[in-house]
Amino acid sequence: MKHIYTFLSAALIGASFALAPAIQAQETASSLSSDPQFEQGFTLSHSGVQGMDTWGNYLVSLQNYGTCNVYRINSRTSATKLSTFRLASYNSSQTQYNHANVAAFSNQFYDSSDKLPLLYVTRCNGYTDEDKMKSVCYVERLDIDKGTSTLVQKISYDAMSYPVVLWTIDRQNNYLYAFSNSLGAGKEGN
Repeated sequence: MKHIYTFLSAALIGASFALAPAIQAQETASSLSSDPQFEQGFTLSHSGVQGMDTWGNYLVSLQNYGTCNVYRINSRTSATKLSTFRLASYNSSQTQYNHANVAAFSNQFYDSSDKLPLLYVTRCNGYTDEDKMKSVCYVERLDIDKGTSTLVQKISYDAMSYPVVLWTIDRQNNYLYAFSNSLGAGKEGN
């Protein structure tokens, strides 16, 4: 069977985001250093590795629910872990969790002093949230020195044939892409 995918692209500049309904938020996630379960390894051992991207000599690796691990790349075979913290979009509830399936850096910095540009995170969980949004992409501002994340924007596009949408960035052309399959996860032919 032929694979059929649905695509949406929106320019990352200015008002082009009107293609995808979005809301603004100023929620900040705190560091996990005071979380006793985190200290015992609970969060890391009970959530799989998901999205990952690099920027310069930094590597960001996400885990299920929205745990963020930041590394400095030393060489092709070596990296130093700098911090682990929860994204502002972190959610570990059984029915409405952030799968954090895809991570993609944009070319845009929230502030010129930021070490990393904005990170686009695919929730990859098809539920409709309290904001009446599904197929969500979170836009996160990471502060790797403080071990925090701020949710800058939520983007949603619900016109796909399957409710789980993956989002990624084309940094060369400044486009945000959303894609989904037509049959659904685990269906024959995907």
